[in-house]
Amino acid sequence: MNNLQTKFERDLQRDRFFYSKEPVIVAVSTGSDSMCLLMLLLSLPTSLQPTIVVAHVNHELRHQSAEEERFLAQFCQQHHLKLEVCHWPKEQHPATGIETAARKFRYHFFEALMNKYASAKLLTAHHLNDQAETILMKLTRGGQLSQLSGMATRRQFGPGELIRPLLHYSKAELREYLTQNQVRYYEDQTNQTLEFSRNRYRNQILPLLTKENNEVLNHLASFGNQLAELTQFADLQLGRLWQQVSHDGNLVIPQLSKLSQIEQHQVVRYWLINIEQLVDIKESQIETVEQLVQSETAQAQLDLGNQIVFEKEYQVAKLSRLSNAVAQEFKLEDFVSTKPVTGAIEIWLPPEALPLTIRKADSDDEIRLKDGHHQKVRRILIDQKVPNEDRLQQLVVVTRQNEPIWIVNRKFTYLERPDDYKTNWQKLYFMPQLNHNLKGD
Repeated sequence: MNNLQTKFERDLQRDRFFYSKEPVIVAVSTGSDSMCLLMLLLSLPTSLQPTIVVAHVNHELRHQSAEEERFLAQFCQQHHLKLEVCHWPKEQHPATGIETAARKFRYHFFEALMNKYASAKLLTAHHLNDQAETILMKLTRGGQLSQLSGMATRRQFGPGELIRPLLHYSKAELREYLTQNQVRYYEDQTNQTLEFSRNRYRNQILPLLTKENNEVLNHLASFGNQLAELTQFADLQLGRLWQQVSHDGNLVIPQLSKLSQIEQHQVVRYWLINIEQLVDIKESQIETVEQLVQSETAQAQLDLGNQIVFEKEYQVAKLSRLSNAVAQEFKLEDFVSTKPVTGAIEIWLPPEALPLTIRKADSDDEIRLKDGHHQKVRRILIDQKVPNEDRLQQLVVVTRQNEPIWIVNRKFTYLERPDDYKTNWQKLYFMPQLNHNLKGD
C-alpha cells in the first residue's frame, strides 16, 4: 500500500474525522491537492469509507475551467460519485478583491450542500504548505497572537464542521501519491502569478526559507500547534478567572483589582475578544480600555467603532451596542425564491407559515432544534464566531407568526414534516448571499 494511504488511514482511525457511510461534502477543484484527497477517500476500505458528495465550483475565471468541469464529471461517473457543480457567473465577479469574493462564493455553496444532504462534514484539501503560508502571512500582517496558530484541523462551519484531513502532509507527498497512482489533475496557472499575496509567499518566500532549512514546513506547523495548545490552556485558566471577576456578563472592577497586573491585562483581553467576540479590536483599543478600567475615574466611555461603546460606571465595566440610525430595506425575493436557483437550499414549509418576511434579528429570537429544544439566535452567532458588527446586521427570514426559520447564511430551524408534506406543503428555495462576511482561514 502507498505510504501516504497508510498514514491517511491511520490518522483517520485516530482522529475519527467521519464514520463509515456518513455523508461528507468534499471540495474538489481538480487541482493536485483536492484530487489527492478524493483518491485517498476512494481508496479507503469499505469499513472506513464515507458517502462522498463531490462539490465543484466553476469560477469561470479561466478558459480551462470548462474542461476541468467535464473531466470531473467523467471521473465521478466512472467512480459512481454524486457530483454537485455551481457556476460563478462572470457578471458577478467584482472589479477588485476577486480572490476573497470567490472564496465567499465557494463556501456559501458548500454550506448549502451540507444542508441539502444533511451532512455535518465539509472536507477540504488544505495541506502542510498551506499551513506554513498562512502562519507566515499572519505573522507579517500582525494581529492577535492566538491567530498565529494557523488553520485548525477541524473547526465549526455551517451546520457542522470543516475538516482538513491533509493538513499534516506536504504538497510534495500529495504529488508523489498522484504520480504513483497515475491520477490526473489540472494545474491552475493563476497559482503562479505574483499578483496575489499568497502566491508570493508560496513561490518566493517559502522556497527561500526552505533553502535555509528544509524542515521549515514542519517547524512552522509545530510552532502553530504549540501555540494553539498554549492558547487553549490559557483560555481555560482565563475562563476560571472571568467567573471570579464578572457578573451578568459585565466586568466587576473591584474583583478584577484583586488579580495580579498580568492577570488583569489578560482577563481584559479575554473579556473583549473571547466573551464579547470583538475579533477585530485593535491592540491600542484594548490598552485604552484597560487604562480606563484601572483609572480612578468613576465614569467613562470609549467608542470602539461598529456601534459598540465601552462604558465604565463606578464599579462595573460593560459594552453597549447602539441601534442602527438608518433602517435598511430588504426584499424577500433577494433571499427566497419559488423557482429553483443554482446554489439555493430547498426547504418545504406548511401553508400556515406563509407569507414569509425578512428583518433584522432581535435579541429574543430563537430557532427550534431537532431535539425539541430552542436556541437563541444570539448564541448561534457567538458559537459561530460572528463579529459583533455582523451580528448587528444579521437577517432572519420569519414566518407569518414572526418565528425565525432561517438565520440568513447561518442556520435553519428544525421542521418536522408529515408524510404528505409534498402534497400539502410548499417548496421554496433559500439563497445564500454573497455579501455575507465569511470569517475564517
